[in-house]
Amino acid sequence: MEAATDAAGRRLEIIDLPQSAFVEVAGRETEVGYLNFYVANGGVVVPVADLPEDEGALAVIAAALPGRKVVGVRSRVIAYGGGGVHCITQQVPSAVPAATSR
Repeated sequence: MEAATDAAGRRLEIIDLPQSAFVEVAGRETEVGYLNFYVANGGVVVPVADLPEDEGALAVIAAALPGRKVVGVRSRVIAYGGGGVHCITQQVPSAVPAATSR
């Protein structure tokens, strides 16, 4: 990644972020990924695990996105289901109508 460039040939800026937090939910080790955040107008909603290392991740994200309010949201159960804050903000396709019989 350090040698990669964007479409205009500019080098990418690499920002180190603390590793995802791991917690136990319903007897299963579950990863709460800090990168699964959602950027909104003026803010960033970041999944957190309610652990001390969350603060470091929030600080890194706040420094990388100045001018936005960074808010951590406890996301253990969302992560247990296989997603994160960004995942649950995405579109859900409408149901395909059942075929009608003739």
